[in-house]
Amino acid sequence: MMNEKSITQEQARMLAQLTAALRPGWDAAGIFKAIEANATRADGLTVAIAVLAMAQNPVAKTPGVLTHAGQHWQRARLGGVEAAQPASAVKSPDCPQHPGTPDWQCKPCHQAAPKPEDFQARVDAAAAAAKAEREAARHAA
Repeated sequence: MMNEKSITQEQARMLAQLTAALRPGWDAAGIFKAIEANATRADGLTVAIAVLAMAQNPVAKTPGVLTHAGQHWQRARLGGVEAAQPASAVKSPDCPQHPGTPDWQCKPCHQAAPKPEDFQARVDAAAAAAKAEREAARHAA
């Protein structure tokens, strides 16, 4: 359910249609569902930027990625798609169970039941480090 402080249902439908047109293979209904599930996460413009940033990411296979922390939310909170660091600049240690995959992007660990014992701590540490880097860069500018 959407509230007044977030994106409206009409805006979410329009954004879902636009995103579906820009991202072949994703359907508007699935995108709308992801937007609706995240509507109260931030203000409407931030949600819209996150959706478009997510759609721009070729690694994102479904619009359900919106529900996870990731560069799409980081980019949106920095004020836009172009304000973010390139994906190659994001520092995250590799998942110990799946070398070559950054901790915060490790799909097998995200989907595992139960999750690896220290998984959330690793993801939280990577998110905190990325946030600290963004804050330092913001204050340096």
